[in-house]
Amino acid sequence: MISARLAYRIALGAGLLALLIAVVFKLVPIHACGTVPSSGTVISEELARSQADIDAIFVPVAGQPACTAARAHDLNVQTIIDSAAFIPAYGALLLFFFLAMVPRDEHAAFAGFVMSAVAMVADYAENTCLFLINAHPDAPGWALGLLPWATGVKWLLIGLAHRDGH
Repeated sequence: MISARLAYRIALGAGLLALLIAVVFKLVPIHACGTVPSSGTVISEELARSQADIDAIFVPVAGQPACTAARAHDLNVQTIIDSAAFIPAYGALLLFFFLAMVPRDEHAAFAGFVMSAVAMVADYAENTCLFLINAHPDAPGWALGLLPWATGVKWLLIGLAHRDGH
């Protein structure tokens, strides 16, 4: 079994890595397109619930050149970074934090660990939906129907896990 001290250190390192990756997200440009500003595109896509929401992100408005493919590419880059780096780093922060909590409160640590692990799976489901929507923003199909569930489960469980971890 890993010691609490080592688990806290790993959690700290993972948290610092997650912060660094968050800075990288800000450095990746997102082309202007639609009515959603570039600075709000990622969260707007995660919170999209209708075709109108997707159109606001991807459909050029008067005076904009064709931009759907460029914006979809930029959002895919963000989602790749999220999938390959941020989710593992943030997930490690949460998982190792709850491992470190075992000596203090085994039941809360177990609950927080499980909720964090399921939230990570939901985050990957969310990213799968985003990749599919980016590939076909004019016809997102089932991905747009699943997106609110994946996003909702992710945020709910992260919030509950943080509550358990105080």
